[in-house]
Amino acid sequence: MSITKKLIWLGDEPIPPAEPRFLSYFQWRHKRFRPFTLPVRRLNMTSMAKAETVEAMRQLVNNIPPYPRRVMAQYGVAVLPVHDLWDDTHYMLGWGGGRGHDRKDGYDYIGGICTNDGHLAVVAETVRVRDRGWMAQENIEGIIWHELGHSFDRALAAWLGLALEVFSLTPEFRQAWLEDTSVFVGSYRSQFSYYLQPDGAGESEAFAECFAVTQGKGGLASNSKDFPEHFPRCLAIVRALVDKAWVDKACVDKA
Repeated sequence: MSITKKLIWLGDEPIPPAEPRFLSYFQWRHKRFRPFTLPVRRLNMTSMAKAETVEAMRQLVNNIPPYPRRVMAQYGVAVLPVHDLWDDTHYMLGWGGGRGHDRKDGYDYIGGICTNDGHLAVVAETVRVRDRGWMAQENIEGIIWHELGHSFDRALAAWLGLALEVFSLTPEFRQAWLEDTSVFVGSYRSQFSYYLQPDGAGESEAFAECFAVTQGKGGLASNSKDFPEHFPRCLAIVRALVDKAWVDKACVDKA
């Protein structure tokens, strides 16, 4: 059995070291195998996602455009389908909740999260819906694209050798984000408050959602229609990145 059966790697699956025959029963080396900081054996064993969910997510990952796929593969990115975030991966998440969410709710109401500095995108097949209890995740496609958008944000900064943790904090993207959001007033500030968080979080979430929209479906399904209208500058940059045009221009400028 493959040690990373549930993990879906964007590049080649890391191969665990061979076990000495006298240790093979205990899988001593496998337990300590952590490529790109990921405890692959434990992640694989604790995920309770259904086989059909894993296969559906695998098909989605296979459709990522070549350039972002290559960038994330080089960085070391994997997707982990789970049944629900807290029960399957609580040992990775810590207490509280996701950024931009009510931390008193924990992780039950969140469909996905990007962790380990962008190396792992965790996507749940079920979430808790207020007043309705546990339900099947209705937007798995959008959630996986959004979380991989965070991974791409991190991976791209490393790929380009930037002195920043994420591409979304570059002057070019921050300026686009400021110009897009500066016109928001009244209900628009409430509607898009998740993408207006301070200290770089708003830029990060906008970048991730723009990536999702370029793949056909936002983490919030309505953003597939709303983002082209309300975040046109941010979306243009991310679309160019996905198509590699922006990176080619940056390389020419550096030269």
